Amino acid sequence: MLSNRWLAAAVAASITLPLAVLYTPLDRHFGTVPLEPSDWGLIGTVLALCLPAHLAIAVFVRSRSVRRT
Repeated sequence: MLSNRWLAAAVAASITLPLAVLYTPLDRHFGTVPLEPSDWGLIGTVLALCLPAHLAIAVFVRSRSVRRT
């Protein structure tokens, strides 16, 4: 992923810009409020539960496509 500089820059921007809107004075212009630690905990919990399921599905789909070829 890091070999593609444009993709790495796009990923960095897609992470940085929303955080900048939430945690800088820009929040007044966009009408947002910073996330509480409990909100980040919920996000982390959902990610921790969904990511392994997503990876398991990807492995399953790949293994089925390999068998067909």
